[in-house]
Amino acid sequence: MSSPKSIVLKIGGSVITDKNEEMKANTQVIDRLATEIKEANVENLLLVHGGGSFGHPVAKRYNIKEGFKENSQKIGFAQTHHFMTVLNGLVMDSLIWHEVLAVSIPPSALMTTKNG
Repeated sequence: MSSPKSIVLKIGGSVITDKNEEMKANTQVIDRLATEIKEANVENLLLVHGGGSFGHPVAKRYNIKEGFKENSQKIGFAQTHHFMTVLNGLVMDSLIWHEVLAVSIPPSALMTTKNG
């Protein structure tokens, strides 16, 4: 007997945040999506969400996508990670409130870096 296949659902950051204003979540949409996820009752769901106005502005400011070329970028990485945990906390709050069995695993727990 094989185990059920995992389903990956990626929610774009522009869907759950207001990209016109830094660190502004669209909590009504987050709550609606949590309700829909609960009602769908999907086994082995892997939910991934983007950064929207929480992650992208600071990552862009510090040019994080280019990797660490200067020590000054390290604070940008730290800020990006922190702001993403804030957004993830809002998503998790809504999922738990709607009784969705969810556990958060930050991408930083799954990655390694070279030379820094």
